[in-house]
Amino acid sequence: MSERDRCDVVLFGYRNDLARERVLEHLAAMAPTPEGPPPIDRSTPIPQRLFGQIPAQRAQQLRQEFEGLGAHIKLVPVAAPPAFVVSTASPRGARWSLATLLVVVVGAAAVWWLPQPRQVAHLPVLPVAPARPAPLAQVDPPPAEEAQSETEAQALALNAQAVALAQQGQYEPAIERLRQALRVAPEQPVVRQNLQTALLNSALRKLEAHQSAEALAQLDEALGFGERSDARHARGLAHLQAADYESARVDLEQAIAAGVKDSGALLALGEVYLRLNDRQRALATLQRARDAGAQSPQLDTLLERLSREVDAEWDFSALENGHFRVTFAEGENRVAAQLVLEGLEDARHEVAVKLGSVPDRTTEVVLYAAQDFHAITQTPVWAAGAYDGRIKVPVRGLERHDPALPRLLRHEYMHSVVAELSRQRCPAWLSEGLAVWAEEEHDGERRAWAEEAVSGSELFRLHEISGPFTHLAQPRAQVAYAQSYLAVRELIDRYGTRKLPQLVSDLGQQPLPVAFAATYPGSLADFEERWLSTLGS
Repeated sequence: MSERDRCDVVLFGYRNDLARERVLEHLAAMAPTPEGPPPIDRSTPIPQRLFGQIPAQRAQQLRQEFEGLGAHIKLVPVAAPPAFVVSTASPRGARWSLATLLVVVVGAAAVWWLPQPRQVAHLPVLPVAPARPAPLAQVDPPPAEEAQSETEAQALALNAQAVALAQQGQYEPAIERLRQALRVAPEQPVVRQNLQTALLNSALRKLEAHQSAEALAQLDEALGFGERSDARHARGLAHLQAADYESARVDLEQAIAAGVKDSGALLALGEVYLRLNDRQRALATLQRARDAGAQSPQLDTLLERLSREVDAEWDFSALENGHFRVTFAEGENRVAAQLVLEGLEDARHEVAVKLGSVPDRTTEVVLYAAQDFHAITQTPVWAAGAYDGRIKVPVRGLERHDPALPRLLRHEYMHSVVAELSRQRCPAWLSEGLAVWAEEEHDGERRAWAEEAVSGSELFRLHEISGPFTHLAQPRAQVAYAQSYLAVRELIDRYGTRKLPQLVSDLGQQPLPVAFAATYPGSLADFEERWLSTLGS
């Protein structure tokens, strides 16, 4: 940076509690100026801008000064898009108000014969928020003195028909009329513009119906008529829906750079960064969505969680082997990380045997100190692990021959596989049942525990255990976990294991009742009634 460059100085976190007190004391002693610092105390959310638009040399000095006190500091060039969150100091106790986003937290069955629940938090799946359909352009008739060729008149007549159809929401026949018009008059600009618009509107409707492949085909055709930021935005959403996260990143970044201001685009890009495990960029982008006007308590929770994670993992190290990447705090955790890495490789093999195959990708794993695990993940005290796109495990003196460790890792790895195959759309009971099944070294060995857990208890309907378990008291949660396993066990006993991967994969494209009916004989409702009657007998 040159001296004329200007930066924001952003506080991203503290090395520890003692560092936080040193930094806050130092800030309180500084004389306030228009550039900063704002009033900050323990309740102020972070990341937090300390100084705005100051010369680069001064920004570097402040960075060194605060890092010496134990702060995590970043410098943001003023002209560049933010690479992490910048917020304005808020009054004591204030909360961020951020964008609409669903954070699904699902309870998980725990390990072995004395179940200890684990929490599984799936990554949020952002709703597609399509833009308002764009109108097609009418063409005024030419003045009487201007001659009009027969082909041009034919093209404009077809265009007029297409406009009328589009106004009624009939985009597919409108597209066909415009294609005909384009064949007659290939260079007619209004026809080309209207065909692009009709393709975009039709693709948005297909996105609402989760028909991402069809939407992508139409958006590719639309962009063939020229660059258009709303079409680029829509194609990013389609790639996100299709779980092609790298392509989604490229399209959404281009759309935003081209001037798309919609907070939905920023939310979608934030989710893409989460899927790509770029958590700092996710944090920054979701903050920008808030600044663009999006508001949601659920997203506020996600931002707070991400902030805790990024701060806690600031200086983590990593071990990886191609299939797994384990991050951890240096020191004694390196031994635990190596054990987990080896155990996960075994878990991958065992899950592949059960399902026939597993996705060929790198799975992210995080080890937290036992005393930090619940504070960082915000899991209940009874949770022994978590999954939210990354496997999270508390380090509690893991040993090489600990019999619980392989089962724990098989359980958590199954969650990651199910989330990948279903594009995060698997209901809790199915994901949990599969995860408990993955723990088994001998087929059916969890049955006795599960049957004992449900014996004499009020049973759940499947729709009641399709979402989070964390609102349940622990005894009721145990019943939910046991029923989840027994439902999967019923499918295995009746139909074998071969169809399970197909059911989970189909959930990425269609609702559970449709996917179930396409995979198994009869309906999901019939299966549920028959299965529940056996549990109650």
